[in-house]
Amino acid sequence: MRVCLVSLGCPKNQVDGETMLGLLGMAGHEIAAAPEAADLVLVNTCAFVRDAQRESVDTILELAELKRNGVYKHLVVTGCLAQRHGDELLAEIPELDAALGTGQVGGVVDLAADLDAAADRRHLAGPAGYLPPGVAPRLLTTPPWTAYLKVSEGCDNRCRYCVIPDLRGPHRGRELGDVVEEAHQLVAAGVKEVVLVGQDLTRWGTDSPSPGGLGLPDLVTALVAIEDLHWLRLHYPHPARVDGDLLGVMAAEPKVCRYLDLPMQHGDDAVLAAMGRGVTAGEKARRMVADGADSCRIAPVAVNP
Repeated sequence: MRVCLVSLGCPKNQVDGETMLGLLGMAGHEIAAAPEAADLVLVNTCAFVRDAQRESVDTILELAELKRNGVYKHLVVTGCLAQRHGDELLAEIPELDAALGTGQVGGVVDLAADLDAAADRRHLAGPAGYLPPGVAPRLLTTPPWTAYLKVSEGCDNRCRYCVIPDLRGPHRGRELGDVVEEAHQLVAAGVKEVVLVGQDLTRWGTDSPSPGGLGLPDLVTALVAIEDLHWLRLHYPHPARVDGDLLGVMAAEPKVCRYLDLPMQHGDDAVLAAMGRGVTAGEKARRMVADGADSCRIAPVAVNP
């Protein structure tokens, strides 16, 4: 079949979409750039906040209208909205052939093969969150010089306002060797900048079976050793686990961008406690500055309330 992917949501979701395209391409399917050129359209959805859910539903309805008008044959919804509300989507939108949950990324090839034969529409959810064995094939959808590299799946923080653990499951980190091997493959394909992503990047290594354990600084050190990698960015660290070891590696390694996509969430300790963030604003700020002062010369930044 000719397959088109419409991807919504975060870079982690985008990596899942690229993996589905890679698996489908390896199975002999042709990748189409637009629904008008496809037989099967996959819409990879987000369900993190209400606006994202609304965007996902609106996109599904637009694509459903195209299918109803005979533009293409099959419509499948994937990603977080499918994991959370797959049964409801199938009940409300008759044009949908199936809903594929976040843990079923690896099953997309079998699903595509069964679409013509399946009499019943299906919601394939199961356990949340997909972590590939080894290195999964990917078809990159980013500009050719940059790529996201997902190092973990799921989250153990259980912040009181957040649905991510339900959508993506508990934290599971990929093996160091698999992450490094995928980075080598990306660089060999021409990628200059690798952006590390995960629901909680700084928790990587906490589930490692290695004696003494590993941490994000060990992973960063292994990746910057790749000769033709120019830049490494770190997205989504948790502020409670940004420490002197990580800041020291960032300061010492010129390939690591002096940049953290850090979800501070709030500056009021009472609000942070109510959110279940596990860190206070003042204590964390003091610790980060103290841990990194010698190597990073952290300058204070004024933040609007």
